[in-house]
Amino acid sequence: MKIFVTGNNGYVGKVLTSSLLTHNFDVIGCDANFYSTDNKDDTKIISLDKDIRQITSDDLQGCDC
Repeated sequence: MKIFVTGNNGYVGKVLTSSLLTHNFDVIGCDANFYSTDNKDDTKIISLDKDIRQITSDDLQGCDC
């Protein structure tokens, strides 16, 4: 299952992304990175650097939720 996570580099987003990866979900992250910090899971996910107001249907292609 492929899951699209907005704010994946934020406090809650990092915890959620890490948990999803632990349970073997595929994750696509989307974050504007206003407060970017190191994320150890960056290499395991596709990450879009954009504001959620700029998400297109192409960005969500193949996502289940």
